[in-house]
Amino acid sequence: MKKLIISLFVIAAFLVGAIVALPFIVPSELIRDQVVTAVKSKTGRDLVIKGDTSFAIFPDLGVTLEDVTLSDPPAMGTGTMLAMKSLNVSVKLWPLLSREIEVDRFVLNQPVINLRSDAKGRKNWDFASASTPAASSRSVSLSFIGQAIAAPDRAVLVPVQYAKGDRHDRQDGGATGEPVSGLRGFFLKEVKIKDGTINYADAKSGAVYKVQKVNLVAEQAAADAPLEANGNLAWKQKIVNFGATLPSFKALNEQGQGPLQVNIKTPYGGAGLKGTIETRNGFMLRAKTQASSSSLDGLAGWLGGTSPAALASLKTASIEGDLAAAP
Repeated sequence: MKKLIISLFVIAAFLVGAIVALPFIVPSELIRDQVVTAVKSKTGRDLVIKGDTSFAIFPDLGVTLEDVTLSDPPAMGTGTMLAMKSLNVSVKLWPLLSREIEVDRFVLNQPVINLRSDAKGRKNWDFASASTPAASSRSVSLSFIGQAIAAPDRAVLVPVQYAKGDRHDRQDGGATGEPVSGLRGFFLKEVKIKDGTINYADAKSGAVYKVQKVNLVAEQAAADAPLEANGNLAWKQKIVNFGATLPSFKALNEQGQGPLQVNIKTPYGGAGLKGTIETRNGFMLRAKTQASSSSLDGLAGWLGGTSPAALASLKTASIEGDLAAAP
């Protein structure tokens, strides 16, 4: 028995040592090339990493990429959907062994997201349509270690493989009460977006929008606690502040529902909603909504570019109602 215990200890020590030494044995350039190849094979898109690359395996699984771009789908030309100065992701290693994901840190520094819909209605943010049947959004297996590195722009949205009979595999959206297959827990300790930009262009309608100075901080105090998010952005030279409380993965997975609250404040007024997200029988949002403005004509001019003459004499306004939304 003593020899068996010593042997097991030696094996465990060897494995831990191998994990610790792995980042020093395997060159970052080799891992980076594998990441680029994996993204190309999974999505058909080109991931380009021009800056430094660093990876860590122990004590946390981490990756830092600098000067990164991700291309549009090949069918939509040679544009860039995503560019960022740097990406930093850190995931707790040991919870992964229990199929639980604990994101210690997820930071996007100066991301520029270009959302584009072409004349044929194709959208460059639609990854599912570009996937092969074997790699569709419904059939991609849970492999966070590979996915978090291979698809950093979607590392938070982890694809999960659903088994036959699982409640998320039901075509009618019905619930069986079983937990999500392949994933037991999901915990976002810290998510940050620093000085981001979002561009939107619709070739059919000709609509073009630009959101600048996007800053976001989102945190969870615990795996079963709601996600608290706060931030601001610039829209047409005006600052918009926003905050949100989102249900935890655990609440949606185990209870089938969770609280939702969103508040938006602008120089011309604010809006918000408070309610619940339900997932028992497919997605459903139910909420009380409210919006108010101290300068309705100013708000209309800011949102639409011009203030209709009919609103010139209207200042204070408010509205309340109920909202129910489903796919």
